[in-house]
Amino acid sequence: MGLQKILTGIGIQRFLNLAAADDADAQGTPLVPIVAGMSAGAEALTATIALAAHESDALQVRGRVIGRFVVPAAFEGGYLQFNHSLDGVAWSPIKDQFGNPLRYTAASGDAVNADPRDFIAAEYLQLVSTDADGNAVNQAGAAAEITVMVAA
Repeated sequence: MGLQKILTGIGIQRFLNLAAADDADAQGTPLVPIVAGMSAGAEALTATIALAAHESDALQVRGRVIGRFVVPAAFEGGYLQFNHSLDGVAWSPIKDQFGNPLRYTAASGDAVNADPRDFIAAEYLQLVSTDADGNAVNQAGAAAEITVMVAA
């Protein structure tokens, strides 16, 4: 078996650009993409939505890549919306490309993969429990502690 290259950084982009045309680089070495996900160096942060509340505490993410939300069984609402802030005090909703509040389906017990582009340059993040129509849903049975996986 020949040598294999593990791609990082710009190498991933080059691989994605070359993959359709050829599966080998200029030296004929097979390219093997790595999973661009959370790995060693990932950090688990916790956003807590208190009992009888629908918004989490301020979670300082400092612009790091957000990879996944792990939703506890106690979560109520079925969807997550997001607010961002520069100071952890004044909040604005994060919106999608159509100007609508960004909403992820997040049933209790799910691990929800995030699109890191949705959270670029967020200093502080707040998670909001909603229903399918975007209406706030308070936590009724217990506080919901949502794990947010970020790149360290």
